[in-house]
Amino acid sequence: MKSLKLTPQWDLTVDENGNIAMVDDGLQIAQDVATACRVWRGECLFDTTRGIPYKEEIMGYLPNMSVLQAYCSQEGTRINGAEIITIKDVSFENRVLKPDIQITTNTGDTL
Repeated sequence: MKSLKLTPQWDLTVDENGNIAMVDDGLQIAQDVATACRVWRGECLFDTTRGIPYKEEIMGYLPNMSVLQAYCSQEGTRINGAEIITIKDVSFENRVLKPDIQITTNTGDTL
């Protein structure tokens, strides 16, 4: 399975032939888990149960590490190939929450 390759600014990019760039393997799993952890609950039009309840439980509060860990783990393990999701550290700079996410794949690799 492949995913669209995103830049660090979460934008699409092109490959050396000018086509929309794609990723697979470990980078695809890492990118898809990071994307799943950025989705607000209700944001996915075809499955409004997916996503993290940022508005209801995260925003406006000092982020609780265990709550954030549980939600990221729940959403991240929905990604094919992701087995264990662990938040190693969380920084909160300029009102931006930045978790450092470690992923263990179903093959035992750590991303």
